[in-house]
Amino acid sequence: MFKVETIFLTRKCSLKCPHCMIWKTHRREIPPSEWAKIMNAHYNTITEFIVILGGEPLEYWRPFEGLLELVKQIHEVDYAISSNSITLTFDRAKKLVEAGLKNWTVSIDYPRTLARMYAAKDPRAYAGWRALEWFKRLGVPDLHATITLYPGNVHYFPQIVRDLMEMEVWVEPTFAMWAKSPWYDSFPSSVKPKWKPEHLDYIWEGIELLKNYKYFHGMPKMFENGGLLEMLHATFKCEKLHVPTIDEDGYMRLCRDIHGKRVRKWHALDIINDLDKFISDWMEDYKELCKGCNWDCAWHVKHKFEKFRHI
Repeated sequence: MFKVETIFLTRKCSLKCPHCMIWKTHRREIPPSEWAKIMNAHYNTITEFIVILGGEPLEYWRPFEGLLELVKQIHEVDYAISSNSITLTFDRAKKLVEAGLKNWTVSIDYPRTLARMYAAKDPRAYAGWRALEWFKRLGVPDLHATITLYPGNVHYFPQIVRDLMEMEVWVEPTFAMWAKSPWYDSFPSSVKPKWKPEHLDYIWEGIELLKNYKYFHGMPKMFENGGLLEMLHATFKCEKLHVPTIDEDGYMRLCRDIHGKRVRKWHALDIINDLDKFISDWMEDYKELCKGCNWDCAWHVKHKFEKFRHI
């Protein structure tokens, strides 16, 4: 059984980031009832925790209403919903909580005091903080923030950590690095991080704060009992299937970043009866088709920061 499984609920998104491939291609979305069937069948048979991604989950099916309908049907599943929260309102947040929402995950790029100021040029800047405030007020048990570090925001990292600790929100830093991708050269230089030695001081200060972070009762279950290590291994050292992934049409993906390849198709419900054969097929297709990830934790390798994987 896998620690974590990811679901690409939809490829539709409220953002059109130039470095992202997801929103540019769409497949048939399956209805909430079918997703609920898959998630209920996979939980505690295939996986211990499910991460619901996009695109943007709030854009799924009928925007917001589709996600709300799904939440109503997955009460017994341990899951996290990762959202940019741009189209979230307090009324929508309240409806999700009333439907049984357990976890909300946002991306945080700026300190809380500066978030409103940056919102004009970056709609995510304040949306994440606002969502955390709303769900905190509404009593959601697991709130989770990811901080994607790149040269433009790394000097904010220590203060962002302090702000999230003050709100008693679980923090996960990730490191932006375009690596190994066959389409790497096609991206503009503005999205390719250029790390400098002084950036390491900010990163180390933030990591030291996290190492002393004592508020853990809100830690998502995906990070308990080695789950975090499994997630890092999924991109850090891809030698086997660590985190199974399901696309918006209900079929398993080879990996997050294989687009348009002719991999063998396995429906998410079919692998329950023949998991070993699915893994065998996955490994064969991986060896033939995988050219490497375009966004991953290779920053750890490049800068020899393996110790961060063990905090």
